[in-house]
Amino acid sequence: AAAPGGKGGRICSDPRTLRKLLTDAAVCQMPDGRLPGTFPTDRGAEDPHHFIDDYALQWIESLRWHHELTGDAAFTREMWPVLVRQMDWFLARVTPRGLLLAREYASFDNPIAYLTCEGATINAFFHHALRDAAWLAGKLGEAKQAATYGNAADSLAKACNDLLWDEKAKAYSAGFHDGAKLPPSVHAQLMALYGGIVPPDRAEATRVWFQENFRNPAAGLAVGLKGNFRELLDQRAGLGMPIMFYWAFTEIYRMDTPETDLLALSETRRRWTNMVRYLQDAGTLSESFVNDQGGGMSESCHNYGAIPAYFLSSYLLGVRVEEPAENKRIVINPRPGDLIKASGAVVTPFGPVPMVWERHDGRWEL
Repeated sequence: AAAPGGKGGRICSDPRTLRKLLTDAAVCQMPDGRLPGTFPTDRGAEDPHHFIDDYALQWIESLRWHHELTGDAAFTREMWPVLVRQMDWFLARVTPRGLLLAREYASFDNPIAYLTCEGATINAFFHHALRDAAWLAGKLGEAKQAATYGNAADSLAKACNDLLWDEKAKAYSAGFHDGAKLPPSVHAQLMALYGGIVPPDRAEATRVWFQENFRNPAAGLAVGLKGNFRELLDQRAGLGMPIMFYWAFTEIYRMDTPETDLLALSETRRRWTNMVRYLQDAGTLSESFVNDQGGGMSESCHNYGAIPAYFLSSYLLGVRVEEPAENKRIVINPRPGDLIKASGAVVTPFGPVPMVWERHDGRWEL
């Protein structure tokens, strides 16, 4: 987004909203170090969204994004004690097995959402947060903390690969619950990839398992523990919530083949067509997918629905930033799928980049 301000009359790729989100969460930090799921909030501890474990870990990823966008080390330093207190809370919950014991979520369609266990997705988020925390520590000159978080990440990745990998299925287990190892899940494969747990020799098998199953029927929209989670795991329940496609499209585009580029575009068409067709309230911003009759949504104005906007800009039009903004580099790399032309403007930290491309007889005009 671009907003008023700056020498040119506006700030592009405006980081101030991200800064405000980070700050609002920080000032609401609980005495034990946790960051609440919504803030400010009147939710009590009995509410399952009073604290959302993976959302709290994504705060650390977001702090790294802010640092990369702005280079604002002073703000990162201001947030640093908040990060340390929160990471202490998570590190204290690593079991003798070497895995984090915490509550699964990611989204309602995760078959083991809301179960407190040694789950694959929450451990993937934790691994990602540890890597980001180590990176931020390095930027602040906190060498001891950088080593602590880096070593913890190494140990966690080893535990995940030693304990959660299912050699027969060639996929990651959904986790350990009540001492029992669960079958693999779509969410486990996806978040293991995104969280950086998967070593190179297992990447292809993990991607194949994910691609073969993520379009399966998904778990229904429900809040609370699902008594039938084992049945859903056995059925290899797929993705059924828009938010999951942030991570899905990220990993599909990382595969970087014409076939996977087309897969991302076709899934955007398949999943979002009814949001566009029925345009309820804010339009394509529904928390859940809309069915062929225009129903099925929960909230009709929700950040979940906005996922394609980023990928249509960054990958289909093909303009994105992949390095800290201080390097002053953008990537121009359209991924057309089956389209023959596209046009638009992509907002970057360096200003809007207009893009028009068209393909003629195997030739690009860009």
